[in-house]
Amino acid sequence: MFRSSGRLEGFTIRNGSDSGVHAYVWSSPTIAKCIIEDNNGDRGAGLKVTFVSFPSVHETIIRNNRAEHYGGGVYGWYAGPNIYDSVITDNEAGIYGGGSASAYCRGYMALFRTFVTNNSAPYGGGLSLFGGYGTCFSNAYAINSIISGNSSEYGGGIYVGDGGSLKLNLSTVVDNTADYGGGIYSDGNINRSYNNIVYFNSTLPVIKNMDVWNFTLDHSIIEGGLDRPGIIDADPLFVDLEGGDYHLSPGSPAIDSGIAYWHLPDHDIEGTPRPLDAGYDMGAYEFTNCKETPTVEITSVSPEAIWPPN
Repeated sequence: MFRSSGRLEGFTIRNGSDSGVHAYVWSSPTIAKCIIEDNNGDRGAGLKVTFVSFPSVHETIIRNNRAEHYGGGVYGWYAGPNIYDSVITDNEAGIYGGGSASAYCRGYMALFRTFVTNNSAPYGGGLSLFGGYGTCFSNAYAINSIISGNSSEYGGGIYVGDGGSLKLNLSTVVDNTADYGGGIYSDGNINRSYNNIVYFNSTLPVIKNMDVWNFTLDHSIIEGGLDRPGIIDADPLFVDLEGGDYHLSPGSPAIDSGIAYWHLPDHDIEGTPRPLDAGYDMGAYEFTNCKETPTVEITSVSPEAIWPPN
């Protein structure tokens, strides 16, 4: 438990009965290269962040945690973490946010270059946002991230409830399952969201509130289409969908089809610079031919064949 700034690095935290790690009351610790696993709790079984605390999480695995109500992996209330280069996987929640939940007034969650996979909850298998009362909102950012293989009743990948506000950029939402909104289910706000891929989920995204003042999910590949600028409804041509390789193949409609925007990052989920060519690529990966490995065939190793070189 943290009540001030500090650093937790290289530890495995498991078998906690009320969260594995809890940051609260104006604390902003750094958590790096840790494994947070097999913990339980009512809210935020893996990592719970409350009361104006903003920890920074780096290169950490948050897995196999279970919350009775909110945030199997991660939970924010009046606070929240910035999570970088991490994996949130195989977590479960009884109501909201199997992977993570940003909840009630001023709940906050930011994911950068992070994988959210194989989590489950009734509302938002991967990521869940829900507000509180009055004009309070919970906010989440997912940038250069992959949200895949999660399951739910509403919003297999992402659930945005009333009072929730999501910004989704350069991310891939794929292979999630839900009764309603396999990729995304939203009753709340989605704004300033560009260059994403939402495809190959069990059911189409369900976006209910499309007020032009609080809805921007543009210049993206969306299965089933969407009446927004720059939307493409076409197979993104992943390298290996069944194998979970969501790099783009040559000829993908996602290549150079995104737009530039002032807050977009200059590298992808692997650190590849973006944009590389004519424009941003949609999804978490920037396409580069350098990922293709050439085939080398050795036909002879005799001295006469290799010396002198020609």
